[in-house]
Amino acid sequence: MWDSFSEKEVKAIARVIAKTSPNPVACTSNLSRLRIELQKLNTPKAVIKVTKIPEITTLSNKIQKKKSLLCEDEGIHYPDYFSLESVKEKLNLYDVSKTSIVQALANVMIMLCRN
Repeated sequence: MWDSFSEKEVKAIARVIAKTSPNPVACTSNLSRLRIELQKLNTPKAVIKVTKIPEITTLSNKIQKKKSLLCEDEGIHYPDYFSLESVKEKLNLYDVSKTSIVQALANVMIMLCRN
């Protein structure tokens, strides 16, 4: 199926993604998803490679590094909605007699234990 896409067509798709993405970080994410889908279609690596736009990747990395440094400096401030007391209240409201609720509860507990 990959032979239905030429390098030229894939490059054009990548350019459209680059032009329509709201910012460089979103653009690199969208291009990455495109590469994953092309890999699933067994597209040759040479064709997949044309989706890489180094300027956008560099800009995206700079933005993400800056945001990461800001988070380190200022810390991450979670809304009160995620406070321990608030989460505990929500957990107490779960009806654990329902199977899907038990799974949701387990997921929340695992999430909280990771922090």
